[in-house]
Amino acid sequence: MEEKGAGFFDFFKQVPDHRLERRKLHSVSQIWLLTFCGVAAGCDSWEDIEDFGTIKIEYLRQYFPYAHGVPSDDTLRGFFRVKVD
Repeated sequence: MEEKGAGFFDFFKQVPDHRLERRKLHSVSQIWLLTFCGVAAGCDSWEDIEDFGTIKIEYLRQYFPYAHGVPSDDTLRGFFRVKVD
């Protein structure tokens, strides 16, 4: 039997999480899935992605629990902000 390669969701496990521990209400995987789906659906702002997630929460929960709901636009913006020291 042929061995399977890494799956789509396995990629998210490799992404580093630079956030403070106390601010991690949503996993990296949850943020990436929401963002990927939102952009694929035509969202072009963090607010649009949050709105998309709110509307499609049941779909997203097929893959991850989203126990704290969808990440806010501020959470998304902060997660993807690049810090240059």
